[in-house]
Amino acid sequence: MDRIKVPTNHCYKKSFYVSLQEAFFAWNPESLLQVKNKKKQKHNLTDEKIDADMYFKVRWWQERVFRKILPPSMLYWRVRAVLALYGNKVDKDTNKPLFNERAWKKANNILTEIINGNVSDPPNLQLYIHRLNKKGEKKIDKDGFYLYHCMRGTNLTELFHKSLVTTYSTWKVGVEYSDCLLMERNHRHNQRMSLSKRVNFPDIGHYDTWVIDALQILYQQNYNVSLFQDWSNALDYVDTPESFGTIALHDNGLQDLLDNVVIDGNEIQLTKDQKYIAKAMGTALPFLPVHTFEEKKLFTTLCLEHGLNIQKITKEWMNHVDGIKIYPKLSVSIRTYHEKWKKSNRVKDAIQESKKSLKQLKQLFNVADNYFSNSQNSEVEENIFANEMPADPSNVVMNPLPPTAKPATETEVNNSQIVGGVMIGMPQTPHIAKNKFRGKDVKQRKKRICAYCSLNYPSTATACRGRGGAKFCEHRID
Repeated sequence: MDRIKVPTNHCYKKSFYVSLQEAFFAWNPESLLQVKNKKKQKHNLTDEKIDADMYFKVRWWQERVFRKILPPSMLYWRVRAVLALYGNKVDKDTNKPLFNERAWKKANNILTEIINGNVSDPPNLQLYIHRLNKKGEKKIDKDGFYLYHCMRGTNLTELFHKSLVTTYSTWKVGVEYSDCLLMERNHRHNQRMSLSKRVNFPDIGHYDTWVIDALQILYQQNYNVSLFQDWSNALDYVDTPESFGTIALHDNGLQDLLDNVVIDGNEIQLTKDQKYIAKAMGTALPFLPVHTFEEKKLFTTLCLEHGLNIQKITKEWMNHVDGIKIYPKLSVSIRTYHEKWKKSNRVKDAIQESKKSLKQLKQLFNVADNYFSNSQNSEVEENIFANEMPADPSNVVMNPLPPTAKPATETEVNNSQIVGGVMIGMPQTPHIAKNKFRGKDVKQRKKRICAYCSLNYPSTATACRGRGGAKFCEHRID
């Protein structure tokens, strides 16, 4: 849900967000009253102090009291009342309301989502679990309150996404290596989450859980005792047909078409990753994106025959698969390449339209290259100024030399060194002396006065020549 954006320095910003939070999340009244009474007795606080603490330090209360997002019939009116109350509140400094046109649009979108039931908590779903300490026991603060962790929202999901980014970093890995890396990351993540979320889960100090499974079995066989009472052996569970990592994405129709393809196994040369993809998908050939020249040519032909019908193109594609230059394709691969294909055609059309202008630019570049690469510039110079300009004003190419610039003379070029057709160093030109006399000032210059005299002897400040500091003052005695 996109949050309503309000001005940062608006005087009603804090009050609005706190009220909106109270409208969305309803406190459990029994737990809240219990925590309030215990906090009052232990710290000798008044009701005003408690309300201020909940206003400015709401995080402390969120970790100790359950909250719930009410059903749409009640939530709508709570949120709507807050939006109606604060939306037109004007800041005393800027004289601007809290909501602008964009904020009101988002507010209406939020109310629509509430009515559709997309904000309220699902019924009969426990969203709070106990936080655990390092020993695997329920965590309690210094005041004797249990600490809870809320699983509402996508924070845990986004946290795992960040760990995936860190796992790959800047590596360039193949498909099989990527699957193994993800499996190891998932295994370690599940181990850590079990250690922090499951009560009395043993801390074995490593991630080799299969070793603990083997020890558990040996203890059961020899002593009829479990090594860890709260440990579940993975070996005790039956394997399922589920697959993880690289999985099959095609339907049965594509599978049947691919099974009917006649291929020569002796001529097929697949890379290690391609063999792994085919094995993971249960096919003889891997499903790959459009990448070879023959595939791009075939795609253009099928588009001309079937238009933009992706399903027909995907099925017809199977009739041309040979496993050498043309590989099977998924519908998403056809659809993705179709966007690239359209962009490529637009670029080709743009180049074709500007072909005449590009030709004129190339002529200009060739003339300039010849001018700077030829040491005998006298003949080239004549050719430059002898070129006729096009009659059409819209296609006029700029003169390669500015109208005020002069081409370098033979003497100037000979005084410079030419390496690989490039002139190194500046040609020698006669030195032009600067004008020794100043011109007349446009504005009358301000008279400079002595800073020391202006403070101590104002009457002689303009007459004193000591304008470089107090040590140069003519009237200073010390």
